[in-house]
Amino acid sequence: MKISYKGDYALRALLELAYKYNSNEIVPLTAICQRQRIPEKYLEQIMLILKKAGYVDSKRGIGGGFYLKKNPEELTLGEIIRQVDGPLEPTSGIKAAPSAPMAGEDQKALQEVWAKVTQSIVEIVGRVTFADVMRRADELRDENADFNYVI
Repeated sequence: MKISYKGDYALRALLELAYKYNSNEIVPLTAICQRQRIPEKYLEQIMLILKKAGYVDSKRGIGGGFYLKKNPEELTLGEIIRQVDGPLEPTSGIKAAPSAPMAGEDQKALQEVWAKVTQSIVEIVGRVTFADVMRRADELRDENADFNYVI
């Protein structure tokens, strides 16, 4: 499965906001763009989609920006990917019409495999929350800090 740039950027932007959730901090769009290396015009469009869907809200004017409306413990990666990219499907072969070289049982057998792949992906991203990703990122930072020796 390949997640689009749109989906990837949405996940990264919301992860940035998730870190600020408990402090109720409003994060300027430009700060998200700089930190996550996301083109500003593209992120504006993505944030509008997420705002309409009720995942984020914004404050205008000086000190304005975005904030996460939903607790990172309750917000899954799958929700966001489906919101910006549509249904999760690793290949178009699941719904392909029968073709001469691969008809009948062969095609059905492959379609069953792709259906299982899809189901596994849906289960994983439907279970992993932004809080889970934050915890893992913190673990990775701690691991990297252990190897940061200055002489």
